[in-house]
Amino acid sequence: MTTPTIRIPANIFKAIASFRPEHDIRYYLKGIMLDRDKNRMVATDGHRVAVISAPNFDGAPAADKASNILGRDGKWIDGRFPDIDRVMPTQHYAQAFQFNATELGNQARGIAKAWKYV
Repeated sequence: MTTPTIRIPANIFKAIASFRPEHDIRYYLKGIMLDRDKNRMVATDGHRVAVISAPNFDGAPAADKASNILGRDGKWIDGRFPDIDRVMPTQHYAQAFQFNATELGNQARGIAKAWKYV
């Protein structure tokens, strides 16, 4: 009998894992939520959120209890993940945002230099 698995490209997993906090008292944020209903993976540190459409979760191992939060060690975390749908915007503006990348970089370097004197 083979162990059920899901295949997620390493670069995608690394990208979403970077949104998990290292040290947080809210232990349930230290994992990645596998949202089987909406076929996505979600991670947050309470300030930033990453939502990535995931491959089909049909091959994913079933979670212990009612948990759907996968911890760093590969074990399921018992807890309630924040309701991401309540904080994500549902309306997007059609207007494009444009900027000069060189000028933005120059401004950022200027702020970093000035920060030393504050």
